[in-house]
Amino acid sequence: MLAAAVHELRGPLGVARGYLRLLEKRGNDDTRAQKAVEEAGHAAERMTLLLDQLSDYTRLASGESRLHTELTPLRDVLEAAAGRVPRPSPAGVEIAVGVSPDIAIPLDRARLADAFAALAAAVARAQTTGGTVILAIVGANEPEGPAIVVAPFADVDSRAPERAPRLDRSGAGLTLALAELTVRRHGGALAERWIDDSWAGYVVRVAIGL
Repeated sequence: MLAAAVHELRGPLGVARGYLRLLEKRGNDDTRAQKAVEEAGHAAERMTLLLDQLSDYTRLASGESRLHTELTPLRDVLEAAAGRVPRPSPAGVEIAVGVSPDIAIPLDRARLADAFAALAAAVARAQTTGGTVILAIVGANEPEGPAIVVAPFADVDSRAPERAPRLDRSGAGLTLALAELTVRRHGGALAERWIDDSWAGYVVRVAIGL
């Protein structure tokens, strides 16, 4: 049913994208109208990306498609994820990557990059004053093993408490749910990070022996 819904939604969304592109090319002297067209265009592109991800995951879950794993540095995955966060990023937030040390593990680079991009976008949407969201590898020497933290820049710390994710953060429940499923397919686990009583992004524990 999910695959059928994805297929049916592509038609009207394609029509909306087509007319929005025509309106963008035609231009408009009304600044508010032009801004509205731009925002609608960004929304349509995000919806298209989400449908692509849903379609891909239904094929993965049904066995029609498989993870394409190869030994890949996590730096490459995080840099690819930073480049896939929708632009312009919410509230003028910058996306940065900090990797020290780097780790190479077998993984599906494209799918995992999409998952980290969804997490970074959710953290960016939660910011109200701009700033930077960083994707970083931390805790390489800890007993639990390394983790990838997606958090506001000042809060990157491998010792922050972790809780089970509430997959409705910042109104991005579906994209976060797909991100968690992708992480689990890789043998990892996704959790929220909390500093005192403040939500501070996400942490992904990776499976080194994958």
